[in-house]
Amino acid sequence: MAQINFDEVFNTLKQGVTSLAQTTIKGYVSEAESDGQDMLNQMKANLQTWTTQFTNNQISQAELTDLIGDQRDDLQMAALTQIGIAEADLDNFKSGIISLIENTIFGLV
Repeated sequence: MAQINFDEVFNTLKQGVTSLAQTTIKGYVSEAESDGQDMLNQMKANLQTWTTQFTNNQISQAELTDLIGDQRDDLQMAALTQIGIAEADLDNFKSGIISLIENTIFGLV
């Protein structure tokens, strides 16, 4: 059974979201950071469960990918939507966060 420190993993994700916001949503970095952090916070409990299950070989990489991806459409980007960011840019940012989450968790094993 693999031991992980989820708080460290979550902090890594938060830092990654900040970097992603700075490189993808130029001109609205603070709004993107806020929305990205909110997205992570909304997913935190599930991410902790899924990370533990994945690192303990209770779910596969494909199952984890599906679980994380299923959350994508339910998560709102309120600040970016309010300032009128194009839907395609919102989708790209969400996709970037999903990829960040997957790559971070996959890197644990």
